[in-house]
Amino acid sequence: MPPRHAPTRRGPVHTVIDAHNLIHADAQLRARMDEPEAARAALLERVRLLPRLRLVCDGGPGGQPSVAVRQGVTVVYSGRRPADDAIVDWLVAHPQLHVAVVTDDGALARRSRILGARVLGCATFLQGLPSALGPEHDARRAPPSAADVEQWLRIFGIAPGADGSDGTEH
Repeated sequence: MPPRHAPTRRGPVHTVIDAHNLIHADAQLRARMDEPEAARAALLERVRLLPRLRLVCDGGPGGQPSVAVRQGVTVVYSGRRPADDAIVDWLVAHPQLHVAVVTDDGALARRSRILGARVLGCATFLQGLPSALGPEHDARRAPPSAADVEQWLRIFGIAPGADGSDGTEH
């Protein structure tokens, strides 16, 4: 049951990623887990342009917790503690910030929501990322297909030639 007075979080969204959870949700990243640091580096490369981003990883060099800024992203290693606990501790320490936690971990999602954070599933988050290949490969920026255009024209009641043209370009 959520607390009676969940924190009111405001301002720009800060994204906190449960890194290993997200890595395992993506086939390309998961394939690199034989070298965990390489998988984390590949994830960092994919998300590095997002503002106010915190990437929280389980473990870390020598099993020690650490925080570093890499390519403008705050990268946290939880040491011997689970990354989930490091994420919850950060949420508790920053009750005023508007936060989205990216995870598929049900327990972490529940704890985050209780603390007033929004939760995004890994697949939803990955679908929203721009393509690492550049904007010309980003499916969200591709021009609509002819079938899509026809469907939208029907939905909005616009017939080809309704503007006095025959519907073809000259």
